[in-house]
Amino acid sequence: MTLTHFLVIGANRGIGLELTHQLLQNPEHIVAATYRDPSKLGDLNTLLNDRANNGRLVLVQLDMNDVGSCKVYTPDLLRVSLLELLVYTKSAAEEVRSNIGALHVVIVNAGLT
Repeated sequence: MTLTHFLVIGANRGIGLELTHQLLQNPEHIVAATYRDPSKLGDLNTLLNDRANNGRLVLVQLDMNDVGSCKVYTPDLLRVSLLELLVYTKSAAEEVRSNIGALHVVIVNAGLT
């Protein structure tokens, strides 16, 4: 069995949550799902505690609007460019890869406001 590791940024509701749910239907998928607000983890916690997922879901707190949570410093957060969004995404991907060992697919379902 070859495992595929996914990072879903913005996974605690809507499209990101459904993508996470669908990815976990395949037993060869491991998913790192990011969320912003820990008080809104209801559905992600349900997936996390589902025995069928058997430890294949990792939850990562990440706020794309919070420089500190991304471990990246951008001097002017008022002017966010596509390049800066990519830097945040790369930082999140590196953090996940260092914790789960591999990363094959990144799905960005979050933006900066």
